[in-house]
Amino acid sequence: MQSDAPLGKCLPIGLLLLAACQAAAQERPAYNIVLIMADDAGVETIGTYGGNSHATPEINRLAAEGMRFDYAHSQPICTPSRVKIMTGQHNYRNYEEFAYLRPEVTTFAHALQSAGYRTLVAGKWQLAPATGEQGIYRGLHPEDAGFDEHFVRWPNPERSNTFNSTYWWPSIRDNSQLVDFGEGVFSSDLYNHRVLDFMEAHRTGPFFVYYPMLLPHVPFVPTPDAPGATIAEDRFAAMIAYMDKLVGRVRAKVVELGIAEQTVILFTADNGTDSSLVNEYRGAPMQGGKGLTLVRGTHVPFIAWGGPTLGGRANADLIDFTDVFPTLLELAAVDNTDSLVLDGHSLVPKFRGEAGFQREAIFIHYDPKWGPPGQRHRYAGSRYVFDRNWKLYSDGRFYDLYWDPEETHAISTSRGLRPTARRAFDRLRAVIHQHPNSPNWGEQSVDGPD
Repeated sequence: MQSDAPLGKCLPIGLLLLAACQAAAQERPAYNIVLIMADDAGVETIGTYGGNSHATPEINRLAAEGMRFDYAHSQPICTPSRVKIMTGQHNYRNYEEFAYLRPEVTTFAHALQSAGYRTLVAGKWQLAPATGEQGIYRGLHPEDAGFDEHFVRWPNPERSNTFNSTYWWPSIRDNSQLVDFGEGVFSSDLYNHRVLDFMEAHRTGPFFVYYPMLLPHVPFVPTPDAPGATIAEDRFAAMIAYMDKLVGRVRAKVVELGIAEQTVILFTADNGTDSSLVNEYRGAPMQGGKGLTLVRGTHVPFIAWGGPTLGGRANADLIDFTDVFPTLLELAAVDNTDSLVLDGHSLVPKFRGEAGFQREAIFIHYDPKWGPPGQRHRYAGSRYVFDRNWKLYSDGRFYDLYWDPEETHAISTSRGLRPTARRAFDRLRAVIHQHPNSPNWGEQSVDGPD
């Protein structure tokens, strides 16, 4: 449906699902779906995208056998991306604070579960913070988010080293039971094994696996394959290699089970690479852009493999995380109606080699409410829209991304614009004005030539 749908059309979950999850059209297959999302891995970390620092042979193979999307964009940081991808909505509709999602929202797992899918989430959750005004672990819990099974990182309030135990000596919530594993256990192996076991148990389908990986997010640690890595850069490289290996295991399991034609694997990442790192991208150094509204903060890999996807293709269309929910609905043969408010469009026609919906520009509402109160100004909210060459912020800043991707010199609009820039400005300004102001957000003022 259209991205400017009024907020008043949102309905309670039960009514939404009654409308959205109608009887599937019998002539369309319902594919098994595995959605893999790496954590802090911009395009410069992936070989098939032009990353020179890391080989990533398994992800490269996924792209070679499937379809690589070259202009996919997330939010600049994790929770905004997770909220967006799970609900199919821009953050101004439902984002409230970092590491939190309202319990009453409708997620893609709700929709697929109601359509008869067996559902699993394994990996990072981060949508129910450990403290808050409403008490411990408020927010949306996995079992209430449409997942039949969950196996997710979960802090143990009785332990003081929860951050350092992200990978080694992990604490994991296994279907509502908190389990502490030993020091010699690498958590990423556990999540991967759970995914593989779930697929095997439900091989007759349909199943949906949401696999939000922890890798390669900080802390940078040695992996089982590189126990001697000591410096951050070497550890990060080892973590990328291990992430790639685990993605390869998922693909191999699907092939082993003989369900590749009935299964679609989607691989992406939640935002750009950690800003402490520099990787080589297309022959030049690139600083990680996590948390920034620059292109390197949101330009992420997006690869589709299996099912109806044509192999060996690269797609240059503009896509973003609002497109994932409607894509899953079409893969599941679920007919959406206007009562389920989604801001994106299905990518399945593109998987088949058809044009599908052509997005003119990508709109981002970013207000992460991230970090200690005294440091939140570093990640102040902003609204902006961009295409491959131009970018416009709601406060009127206008950039030529082709010549100035780092946004060091805003184009002056007070003295008029050359025709090409003027057309781009007007087009992007129109996109911003399609989106209503959200509560607690000031009036957007796109200054520029009339």
